Amino acid sequence: MDEGSQGRLCCLDNNHTHFILVDDGTHGCYGVEIPLRTRLEKFISEQTMQRGGTAIKIPIVCVVLEGGPGTLDTIYSSMCNNTPCVIVEGSGRVADIIAQVANLSSSKITINLIKEKLQNLFSESYDSFTEAQIIMWTKKIQDIVRMGSLLTILREQKAGDQGMDVAILQALLKASHNADHNGQENWDHQLKLAVSWNRSDIAETQIFTKDWTWKPSDLYPSLTLSLIEDKPSFVRLFLERGVSLAEYLTWDTLTELYNNTDPSSLIHSKLEREATVEGSKEVVVSTIELHHVSHVLQDLLGDLTEPLYRDAKRKQRTLGHVNIK
Repeated sequence: MDEGSQGRLCCLDNNHTHFILVDDGTHGCYGVEIPLRTRLEKFISEQTMQRGGTAIKIPIVCVVLEGGPGTLDTIYSSMCNNTPCVIVEGSGRVADIIAQVANLSSSKITINLIKEKLQNLFSESYDSFTEAQIIMWTKKIQDIVRMGSLLTILREQKAGDQGMDVAILQALLKASHNADHNGQENWDHQLKLAVSWNRSDIAETQIFTKDWTWKPSDLYPSLTLSLIEDKPSFVRLFLERGVSLAEYLTWDTLTELYNNTDPSSLIHSKLEREATVEGSKEVVVSTIELHHVSHVLQDLLGDLTEPLYRDAKRKQRTLGHVNIK
């Protein structure tokens, strides 16, 4: 790295695991990367992740702490592309201006009001702002407040109780709940988000409402996700809502679950070894089948058990002979 040509160095936030730095190649012009970044965020939000045969769209949220005019442009651009925003009240400047006017109607968000807020929160740089800039910023703030379904304010008095993680989940649920398409796919998406956050309380109060009727089979994908990710509170919730394990646990479902066990677990290492031994001596692990599970159980329990699952060559793949309670 040519450090001689670099500007002032800054430390990256250690609360994040990865960073994507966006640059369109333009020199000497502030904020030109915002449209490119917004398009990238839009593209990412349309992709899906697969876990245990269950797909979930990648959630994208714009989190705003403090910020200046460039941050206002970022918020506006993100929300125009249907990306929900979480504004942290008390962090300063633009974040505080939006937090303070978020509950007002757009007609009450006047140029004079924004001028007053700017003077209070941008005292050192206020004199450099032109009338045209203030008018433009006022219009953008009005539009941001109008898009209320995409705007979530993390209030100072609630920050300790709610937490940033819950605020982000609430923002995603709020945006999804107010989306144009509010059918089964949308409700499934909300439930998968709640499972990912491990918030069964939010699922119970905000997703399992009178607004949508859930059949037990509708819960199968999220139940699979809950079992794979070890979310017992959700498993309990789904059972309370009528899911029958005898109907849910088909041969294919159980195979899927065993193929997604925790890589660090004993059962995973034994199943992986069993599948590899049967397939070949190479380090290529084949798909884990239920007869592999049966062999591992016999290995662990010895003569105390008979084969639980028949060989994979059997054509009729049912669990009728297994007692599931």
